[in-house]
Amino acid sequence: MGTPSGSVVAHSWLVCALFACSEPPSENSEPRCPMGARPDEARATRLRARLEGTEAAGYLAAEHRICFTVHGPAVVTDEGDVMLPRDERDDALAARLGHLLEHIVRGTLRNDPAASCDVLVAEALRREASAYALEIRLRDGFGLPRAPFVELETAYRATGEPGILAWLEAHPEGGAGIDALARSYHQRCEANR
Repeated sequence: MGTPSGSVVAHSWLVCALFACSEPPSENSEPRCPMGARPDEARATRLRARLEGTEAAGYLAAEHRICFTVHGPAVVTDEGDVMLPRDERDDALAARLGHLLEHIVRGTLRNDPAASCDVLVAEALRREASAYALEIRLRDGFGLPRAPFVELETAYRATGEPGILAWLEAHPEGGAGIDALARSYHQRCEANR
């Protein structure tokens, strides 16, 4: 595959102009954040530095790009971009970054046609419980107040990571500050069949 033609670059620049990209793309440009998100390398560096010396430090070696959004949840895209809301405090975002980097390293929902969706979703929920537990421990270490996912934090404080897993299994539709993870993973699994 060759480099983009001048007309493709010009068209990309027009799209960027309409959607406020930070600079015009060139034929040698690095891939950019998805539409509606922007890089902020100085802030991304601060967040990564905040994780140094924590139990999440080992995940920093995972290949990732951090993009900041005006709206939307903190997620890892299918392309491996870490999307973080730009209006959150750095310590809260660093804790969430640790959670999301764990997903990049350990994965979430495996695509295994030989396994049932129930088995695969159960694995994915165990990985979610681990990542949420990590985020809570990081938040504690950073001296942050209660997490926005109060019900999961309450379950964690009562019985640790198994409490988070039990809550996720019992609430496939999610709850306050918590996505409908079990339902979403089941839907993704079925769509991959």
